[in-house]
Amino acid sequence: MKMLSKRTGFSLIEVMVVMAIFLTMMLIVSDIFIGVTSKQKKTLTSQQAVTESSLKIEQIVQTVRTNMIDYSYYRGNINGPVDTLALVDDEGERFLFSQSENCGDLSSRCLTLIRDGQENIISPPRLNMDRIEFVIIPSSDPYVAGSGVDQQPIVTMLLEGSPVNGETEDVKPLVFQTSVTSRHYER
Repeated sequence: MKMLSKRTGFSLIEVMVVMAIFLTMMLIVSDIFIGVTSKQKKTLTSQQAVTESSLKIEQIVQTVRTNMIDYSYYRGNINGPVDTLALVDDEGERFLFSQSENCGDLSSRCLTLIRDGQENIISPPRLNMDRIEFVIIPSSDPYVAGSGVDQQPIVTMLLEGSPVNGETEDVKPLVFQTSVTSRHYER
């Protein structure tokens, strides 16, 4: 009598091969998903830093436009880039934009506004301000009679920062530069 084998299932080897292929595919897909999620988080952090920084720069621009450069703060000619921008309003009150290292928990260096003896952080909280420079032209006070300078003050701001997102690798610095003319006319 002949024995017929009626196999109705899979062998153990076939099941193990299918499981190995399935696990390999899941590992590849999960690695891709984690990589995309990480890149998306970095992009979102940088995008938020750019948006917040643009708003803060516009606030500084408006302040420069409506006030005068305080040339007396610099004691003479301004040679090259400076790290502090000194302005004075119509009432003679001085305020300073400068870099500080007293920035709280999230960032180690920030842009501050010092007014009435109070230091206020004005840079975005998730952005380390690595470099802050102001170039002021003309280098001597055009508002002084007989100075020979007939030019409205122009301030060029260079702000360089790096987003703070908990990961230090692959963080590209953000560089912002703009020039603004003071609209205060006094001749």
